[in-house]
Amino acid sequence: MKKIVFCMILLSLSFLEVTSLSQKTYHVYIANALPKKNSSPLEFHCKSKEDDLGIHRLLPGQNWNFSFHENLVRSTLFYSNFGWGSKKKTFNVFDDAITCIKQAKGDETDTCYWLVKSDGFYLAKMINPPTWALTKYYNW
Repeated sequence: MKKIVFCMILLSLSFLEVTSLSQKTYHVYIANALPKKNSSPLEFHCKSKEDDLGIHRLLPGQNWNFSFHENLVRSTLFYSNFGWGSKKKTFNVFDDAITCIKQAKGDETDTCYWLVKSDGFYLAKMINPPTWALTKYYNW
């Protein structure tokens, strides 16, 4: 009986530790830097396994964001379908708790800032980043 109680206490403590790790809030921003002249709005639809964030439209210069806590097993993944006129692209906007996406390198962050331009998709780990902080990851 003592072993069962000990195991239950140990299990409870480990659950609390895992739960406290998952309390970090992550932020994903989508910013439209497409040309203003004669430009269609940027349309996108972001989802995870648990959450459908709906379809959004941004005019040039506008942005949109969402925040979340990572799941307990640290496997949260959000992907987005983007459209601009006849151009389409789908990719993961968040799939890594350290660097936003698995292919990114660098320091740990809780901010994933996606800047959408006519030549593709750029990621920075800060809001309103300077040009040097942007890295292109995807073409249209």
